[in-house]
Amino acid sequence: TTIDGEHLWQALENGLTGYPANGAFPQISGFRFTFNPDLPESQRVLSVTLQDGTPIERNEQKYSVVTNDYLVNGGDSYVGMFAIQDAIIGDLIRDLLAQAIRADMASTGSVTPPLADGRITIVR
Repeated sequence: TTIDGEHLWQALENGLTGYPANGAFPQISGFRFTFNPDLPESQRVLSVTLQDGTPIERNEQKYSVVTNDYLVNGGDSYVGMFAIQDAIIGDLIRDLLAQAIRADMASTGSVTPPLADGRITIVR
């Protein structure tokens, strides 16, 4: 689906609500963001950039995103963040996860753990 810069910032702020205990924490790729968990809610996100460092501004610029239907439809309080009218619903996430695990097991004999790569930076 798509999301504009303003709603992307709002979505990230939403995901930080209740940090670190809240299960809505954003799982991202393709861009980076920096936040300060000590700031008041709705003011924690400090910067959002593409991987090359280009800023993603809080404006109406549209970005293509991949997420799941639960979030597109407002789950975890992401109501109105994503452009539902642009959404293309594909395979079920549980099926994609199972395929990825099978592929990892077939190629390496184990599941490859995720690595911290600097997509999310916490500053205090």
